[in-house]
Amino acid sequence: MWWPILLFAQFPVDPGTKAESQVKAFWDAPIEHKLDCQSRKYPANLGFDFRYWAGIDFQVDLDQFAPLRPDRRLYMLLRVTPEGKDPRHFVHLQPLPAAGDLPENAPLKRLQIQVGGGVHLGSGKYKMEAMVLDDERRGCRASWNVTAKAVAQPLRQEPLTVGTRRGARIQPRKGEAAQKVVVVLNADTWSPRRYSSKLSSWDRSALIDSLMSMVDTWNTAEFSVYLLHLENRKLLFEGPIGAPGTFRKLMEAMFRIETGKVDIGSLKRGASGDYLAQFVERESHKWTGADAVVFLGPAWRWADKVPEGLKKKLAGATRFYHVALVPPVLPAENIVRHFVSSQDGRVLRVSTPADLAGAIRKIRADFTPQPSESQ
Repeated sequence: MWWPILLFAQFPVDPGTKAESQVKAFWDAPIEHKLDCQSRKYPANLGFDFRYWAGIDFQVDLDQFAPLRPDRRLYMLLRVTPEGKDPRHFVHLQPLPAAGDLPENAPLKRLQIQVGGGVHLGSGKYKMEAMVLDDERRGCRASWNVTAKAVAQPLRQEPLTVGTRRGARIQPRKGEAAQKVVVVLNADTWSPRRYSSKLSSWDRSALIDSLMSMVDTWNTAEFSVYLLHLENRKLLFEGPIGAPGTFRKLMEAMFRIETGKVDIGSLKRGASGDYLAQFVERESHKWTGADAVVFLGPAWRWADKVPEGLKKKLAGATRFYHVALVPPVLPAENIVRHFVSSQDGRVLRVSTPADLAGAIRKIRADFTPQPSESQ
């Protein structure tokens, strides 16, 4: 049984600072007492923001920290060394959960916490090292090598660089009309083969990176975003993109998601299809001024029974799309696809970054005036 620990703030350690010296001291000192943990290492994957991403998730047995106290902390350190360059350091920290935060009557020896993170990379070779430590200097380590290959499509990060910010948004040409676009993110796991009780580091990265690629490259649009978790029938976030703290709040909401259990309140809200119908009925009046509503997220789950509320055609000229993130071997199939199809919308299947680039181009083309044959 998993228990998510919320490590929202992975932050870089600036080179040449006192903080870097302190972090280096942790790496140089041997771990005298080990923590029991397992790790899942992620190679350099070309992400949906057209940058490479590599990272790790640790699973740590919670009973090693008994008795649980709210003043105890867990740290995750990440060291990334580009070939021929100095290493870069990153740090997570977060208090451990208190006993009162755990599921009622859950045996401590059956609980684990999952902590993880990752970084964006340019093309090249890197040594990755990660370490989890508690406030008693107990810990575990993992290391692996990754290679991020140069590709024909332009990458948005320079070779042999680590953790840089994404490129600036492409600026519209003078006089280009603005569209209003609503994006509905469906938070789910990227693949059934990696299904666990919370979103992995890669799951979160894939969803946020896809959103950011759409925002950055659809330069004539104004965006607002919802974050849904259909399996638990919950709206986790709503707000305009560009407002202060939007992406931090999105990531915090994703860290709280537990995909391995459904609470009683969720069951009372009916099947996920019923919840989506209620969401559409409640929110669709806000979409009347939008040019497009884009549903974005993993789409490999077989669909629930489609309720009548999702078959009804909505009034207005808003166009609907489903950017369906699916592994190459699976069809795009979930309740969102049925709803978008009922609105005469377009379902765009995405398995690779190149697919995503193509999907964004196709959506934008619907809002780009085409020259007449006489021109």
